[in-house]
Amino acid sequence: MGKGFFLVSFLFLVLSSQGECYYSNYALKLSITTSDNVVFTCYKQISACDFTLDSVQGNNYLLNALIEKSNRANVQVFRHSFQYFYCISEPDCGPEEKQSVVHLFDKVELKQEKIQKVELLEWKIISAMEGISTELDIRDSALFSQLPNKIVSISGYLCSHTISVFKSSSLLENELSRLSSVKREIQQLEAPLDYQNGDAYDQRIWQIIRQINEVKGVITVSGCSD
Repeated sequence: MGKGFFLVSFLFLVLSSQGECYYSNYALKLSITTSDNVVFTCYKQISACDFTLDSVQGNNYLLNALIEKSNRANVQVFRHSFQYFYCISEPDCGPEEKQSVVHLFDKVELKQEKIQKVELLEWKIISAMEGISTELDIRDSALFSQLPNKIVSISGYLCSHTISVFKSSSLLENELSRLSSVKREIQQLEAPLDYQNGDAYDQRIWQIIRQINEVKGVITVSGCSD
């Protein structure tokens, strides 16, 4: 085999790894020491395309990664991280059927010059393709350990949503009814959704999901591909 074959193989492996990193995030648990000698634990998610574990021994690398991810002079981190386990089709599925996402609470902004030291305590790889689209605060994390009353799921062209309902209301039921109508409409199509009509359906679904997410007592996990 010639050098050309090995060069092509190497490029294929590099491009494949770059493509795969797009689908994953690093969930980081960090310790930050400020210039006032205050030490606190915090959390951050960074794309696997933008983070290299082999480089974390350097304090500057971790700090620079946080700055670049925050896209501003201030570094953004979160005080709390919770893992949310949920079912796709019924409220109480078996452990092997449960899906999970990691959600961060209580954003904190730190001035770059106030950070003296950053240490990586723990890390794990999570999916970058789905997450909780509902606006939650730390008090809502109590729902993570509760069993929902019902599950409503819908898939469009590129995006899908799973809604866990913990508390019903007339407003919520109206929006869920609208969502069910769109779902029936999709199921009655003669052909699967494609690029010609799929984006329009995704937009319609997202409009309803945004209304649902404004109602207390629901958690929506949304995911999109490209």
